[in-house]
Amino acid sequence: MESTYNTYVTDDKTIYKNYEETFIPFGQVAKSRLMGFLGYEPKLEHSVVAEMWLRHMIANDTIDLPDAMTSIDQKAAAMIKYREILLESGRAIADSSPLFRLTVSQQL
Repeated sequence: MESTYNTYVTDDKTIYKNYEETFIPFGQVAKSRLMGFLGYEPKLEHSVVAEMWLRHMIANDTIDLPDAMTSIDQKAAAMIKYREILLESGRAIADSSPLFRLTVSQQL
């Protein structure tokens, strides 16, 4: 599901509503974690789906994320970078990016 939403070019207002209302205690943890690994704060339109997915992963009591980058963080960062390319340069360029293949292969 997260990759489907991540490929939308138009803004789906419900995702922003969910962003404001879902997994609130984990929101700053997810955002800070991503900012630390990316080295910058991405625009919310680029990171909203990845942040929501990471919040969900953090809320899952079966995993404990260490301080070091994990495959979960790599997928979230790739989702953000893919969406940046999608919204800034278009779907053809985003889909031809190795990041697209990375995020798709991590779903399998």
